[in-house]
Amino acid sequence: MLENHALFESYLALIRDKTVTLEDFYSRQKEILKQALAALKTAPHADLDYVIGVIALYDGDKYNIPMKNALGHLNRGYKGGNSEAGLVLSDALRGATLGVPEELINKDKALEILEAMASTKNPKAVYNLSNFYLDQISYTIDGGGYAPEEWFDLVHKYALEAAESNYIGGYTMLGLLHYNGFGNKIAQNYKESMIYYQKALDVYIGPDDDGFKSDAQHNLGCIYYEGLGGVARDRKKALALFNDAADLGNQLSQSWLTENADLLAKEGLLEDHDDIVYDESFDDLDLDLEVKAQASEPQKSKQTKH
Repeated sequence: MLENHALFESYLALIRDKTVTLEDFYSRQKEILKQALAALKTAPHADLDYVIGVIALYDGDKYNIPMKNALGHLNRGYKGGNSEAGLVLSDALRGATLGVPEELINKDKALEILEAMASTKNPKAVYNLSNFYLDQISYTIDGGGYAPEEWFDLVHKYALEAAESNYIGGYTMLGLLHYNGFGNKIAQNYKESMIYYQKALDVYIGPDDDGFKSDAQHNLGCIYYEGLGGVARDRKKALALFNDAADLGNQLSQSWLTENADLLAKEGLLEDHDDIVYDESFDDLDLDLEVKAQASEPQKSKQTKH
């Protein structure tokens, strides 16, 4: 059995591995879960509570682990010193994680955890506080309510603090605020938005930040493609940004590329493949192209790994 911290690192490596097949992912995840549960019986360990809590949060139904237990493991991991457990727990408690039942949502507790972590200058927690108040504004306005100006100030305040720590999330949040305009104090300014998005790309350090990087790339692509805010139009640069964002899993870029494929082709912006040499030896292959009728089977639903 792996040592406790090695088991923790093994799980982090698994969830960051974009080459693993779905079948292999769940096979390896199950083995890690079994080892973590066994190890936790011998002695408490915050890293193991994090591993069990995260697996149970997203895939607890596969292993008959109730959601309440998932949050319990995350809470114990957080109290034991695993900061990532605190971040995941606060997201779940504020309703930002799919599958958490309404009766377990506790936004006051989520805010308490984030404020405690932010007081230690944890840049991820500071960013999450900015996102917390942004969500509060959205929920309130969507529900027909009035969002106080203080919440707008807090979104900006915590985004600035996260950026001052050179955290990519702070830069992408500031980019978003200037991209759309925000509240009464931040006017829409695409050039200012570009500065923050470029800083986000400059501080990108690895797969954990892929979501932030692809968001920055997508919105930069929009600015360049349309020439927004007086920015010089550069559709080739825009397309490169959309492609990079799509490769990182950005659904907006993926949809945009699919919907605009014909237009891009007409404008000559799609990549050509003249460098591919056709091997004529394949002409002699004996291919059975006869279509044979087969009994139809129910389609299995596709799943994606977390």
